[in-house]
Amino acid sequence: MNILLSRWLLALGLALIVSLAASRARLLSPGGAAAAVVVGTMVFGGAGLPGAGLLLAFFISSSLLTRVVNPRAVEAADKFSKGGRRDAAQVLANGGLAALLAGVILPAAGELSPVVWAAFAGALAAANADTWATEIGVRFGRRPVLITTLAPATPGTSGAVTGAGLAASFGGAGLIAVLSLLGAPGARAPLLLAVLTAAAGSLGALVDSLLGATLQARYRCLACGKVTEQHPQHRCGGLTTLTGGWAVVSNEVVNFDCTAVGAALAGALAVWLA
Repeated sequence: MNILLSRWLLALGLALIVSLAASRARLLSPGGAAAAVVVGTMVFGGAGLPGAGLLLAFFISSSLLTRVVNPRAVEAADKFSKGGRRDAAQVLANGGLAALLAGVILPAAGELSPVVWAAFAGALAAANADTWATEIGVRFGRRPVLITTLAPATPGTSGAVTGAGLAASFGGAGLIAVLSLLGAPGARAPLLLAVLTAAAGSLGALVDSLLGATLQARYRCLACGKVTEQHPQHRCGGLTTLTGGWAVVSNEVVNFDCTAVGAALAGALAVWLA
């Protein structure tokens, strides 16, 4: 059997195993599991074990954080558009760009492979930074404020940041950045590259917060009056109406933009270091 075909079949098998396990653990919806198979196959097949390591580090760490007891669970659930089980849109928003970079562009990149690898790592670093910032910031952050005005905000508000969340953001990006060095043998100034990749991921997460505070759709429940991302119906059963942002800019759109910023910055920094 052709070696390349064997590699992609192995990638498909590994992606199926991980996705089924995540589905049984109620981390992914059926649609989310199907999307994860596609993302995992592209990353495993195109970027090999180093790429698989980055993707698994993002998925496992973010999934574990969602299982941490949340003292503000009810308050956050009133605002977030989705629950703890990731659906297909969430999987593709966070991992779609990384899958494209790893599965389509990286195998054909040639001499530009280090730049594409850095962009791939930057996309996942941004996704991990945003997830860590959200999960840890909502649970443990004190006095959240809007990133645009610094006005006080309730936990879980789109565009709100906390000191704990910002620190977690760099930690999440840093984990991916350090692991990305395993796929960049012979990289110039590897420690500097890791720091810059972490910074790129953290900046991507900040852009996520900025878009969340400005362009992301915000709704108000006509029954209970709470501001939420949920539409057309709030978890209380009431219908929701748009009160701010653009209806087309959902949380998934913002998450994808977050990974795009991380990828673009990390790729540009790799070119600068070359």
